Amino acid sequence: MQMFQNGQFDVIFDGDCFHMITGPHRASCFREVRRILKHGGILIAGGNVRDESFSDAAARRILTPEGLEYVLNSEAELCLELTDAGFTVLCVKHHPKRGSNRLIKENIAVHATGT
Repeated sequence: MQMFQNGQFDVIFDGDCFHMITGPHRASCFREVRRILKHGGILIAGGNVRDESFSDAAARRILTPEGLEYVLNSEAELCLELTDAGFTVLCVKHHPKRGSNRLIKENIAVHATGT
């Protein structure tokens, strides 16, 4: 049984959580978000993005002091994940990074719509 109906929401806002979903669960999570978003609805997905000059595998994951892992994609990688899940990226808003981690380029908010 599904918790939410198809096309139930007009807007879905990622409160800086998607980066904590790792491995094969990421793609299924984005597909599920797409399923519950109304046709033409808006997804706002945000978070830190990796400086693309750091391309090795170790730069794509960060461990928090608590030992939790999170994904650190580039802007292009996050947009590709969304389009692969059936979204159309409308715009990307750029914000200064928080903190001093050298791998992080900036913070972004991707506005996408379900197609």
